[in-house]
Amino acid sequence: MTDEFVFTSAPYVALALCIAVLIVRYGLASQRLAEVDAHTRSAWRVTAARYCGVAIALVVIVHIVCLLLPQKVLRWNAFPVRLYVLEAVNLTIGIAALCCWAMVAWRSLVVSAGSLIRHVADTAFLALLFVEVSSGLLTAVLYRWASSWAASTLAPYTRSLFDGEPAAALIKGLPFVVQIHVATAFLLLAVFPFTGIAALLTGTVGRRVTSLFGPVAAHVQSAGATLRQRYNPSAWVWPEEEE
Repeated sequence: MTDEFVFTSAPYVALALCIAVLIVRYGLASQRLAEVDAHTRSAWRVTAARYCGVAIALVVIVHIVCLLLPQKVLRWNAFPVRLYVLEAVNLTIGIAALCCWAMVAWRSLVVSAGSLIRHVADTAFLALLFVEVSSGLLTAVLYRWASSWAASTLAPYTRSLFDGEPAAALIKGLPFVVQIHVATAFLLLAVFPFTGIAALLTGTVGRRVTSLFGPVAAHVQSAGATLRQRYNPSAWVWPEEEE
């Protein structure tokens, strides 16, 4: 796998896979929400998402701000004191996220639920999440003022992805640990729809759609039931949803 593929095609492949699998999971779950609820509640406990949700959300928010509002970040960092504060906050959030990851990993070892495929997906997701968080912390420690140079390199790269013309050269010139950080984000996106958290998401969406759109949702679910009977892949993709 070349760098050119990782930083040009992989983001789109990961996004397409994530969306497609989430749609399929919703279609399979929408007919049996009561049974799926039990699995999603179990998945919620296994992944201990309630313990790390805030930390991960903060990490995501910081990244979004730095990537989508680079000029504002650079103006903020123009004053040394504010730069130090931002770097300290980012480092603190990263450490908190790593501690939350440790709790999630421990719970996933002592508590198991769902099919083998889901367990493997959860394990892979946790492993990738560790690489993502630890590489981010290493970047913050080894390469100072990451918020400033990220606004000048990673932000233009992110914009290039939205424009459909990935500027991979911007990433290739960065340190290896930063390249790992970026590439792992794409892998997390691809693995996510197979995890227990994705089951929680699709189950929650299914309940909301059913309650809000009633007859329309029932019609869609009826059509889904017909397709489910003809082409039922859940027995080998998520066997616990057929038990």
